[in-house]
Amino acid sequence: MHPPRRPDGSSAGFTLIELLIVVAILGIVAAIAIPALQFALNRSKQRATMNDLRMIGGAVQQYYLDRSFYPNDSVTLAQLANLLRNYTGSIPTQDRWGHDYSYATDQKSYYSVESHGQDGLDGTDIDFSSRNDFNLDLIYASGQFAHSPEP
Repeated sequence: MHPPRRPDGSSAGFTLIELLIVVAILGIVAAIAIPALQFALNRSKQRATMNDLRMIGGAVQQYYLDRSFYPNDSVTLAQLANLLRNYTGSIPTQDRWGHDYSYATDQKSYYSVESHGQDGLDGTDIDFSSRNDFNLDLIYASGQFAHSPEP
């Protein structure tokens, strides 16, 4: 059986050129969409990590109000989460990129909880001008963000 013919005598169907144009258009759309999607995913991880830091900081503050000192910074993140679970329930020990949070304190007047960002390396701290660099560190200290992407 032969393929159907058009009135002008040519075969019905797509030509190779038409298929190549469609593939090229799909490639261009993907090249635009994938980086935008990746940026949106990293922005959402950054925001969720900031919310986790606020929650951990609030639990540390509650601990301080009950005991008049902050938890010792020699404890592991798992031990800290165990100490603080009475104040907020489950405490995350890793940021949304899968890296452990850092906790430091002088036990009297200062504490900080830090996320080392997407790369997981301790380095430069984030600020408003570098808010789109997800490798920079987020720091929540003594009840407020010391370094964050917000102004």
